Amino acid sequence: MTDPAAAGQIFIAAGDFAWMADILLRLVALFDTDLKSVTPGLGRRRTFTSAKAQSVLGWKPRPLEETVLDCARDLIATGVV
Repeated sequence: MTDPAAAGQIFIAAGDFAWMADILLRLVALFDTDLKSVTPGLGRRRTFTSAKAQSVLGWKPRPLEETVLDCARDLIATGVV
C-alpha cells in the first residue's frame, strides 16, 4: 500500500463471502446425493465491503469462483488432496 491516499487508513480487502465448511459440503454433495437437499440453505452471510479499497486504491477483488478453483488446484498440486 504505497499509495499516499492509503496513509493512516484501514481497508477491507475481501471479495465475496463464503464459509469454508459450505464450500466443502457443496463439494461432497456432488458425490453424495443425500446432501444435495441441504446445500441451498447453507451458511449465514455477513456483509463486508471493499468499496473503499476499490475507490481509493483502485483495487479489485478476485471472483470467489476463481479463488476456490485456485485453492483446489494448489491442494492437488501439493498432494494434500
